[in-house]
Amino acid sequence: MVRRKVYLAAETLRPETMYGQTNAWVLPDGKYGAFEINENDVFIITKRAALNLAYQKLSRVPEKPTCLVQLFGHDLIGLPLRSPLAIGLLKIKTCFEIK
Repeated sequence: MVRRKVYLAAETLRPETMYGQTNAWVLPDGKYGAFEINENDVFIITKRAALNLAYQKLSRVPEKPTCLVQLFGHDLIGLPLRSPLAIGLLKIKTCFEIK
């Protein structure tokens, strides 16, 4: 994934909460993958989310998500993150687990 931007894409039914985002949570045993969205961007999401995006033509190959690497939530816990919508002191520092 050299020279690509990698995003931990959050799923939510309340998109207005993303503006005040101060934490990111993953299921430790949850199955995730690094999926190609286009030539430059990779999303860390579930296979189901990747398939949903692919059907909306948000995949390098339309309707066929390409997984570069499979991950578990515990692989992501503790990684440094930055929220693109957060400003000032409200920056996400670390990915946490859901217990």
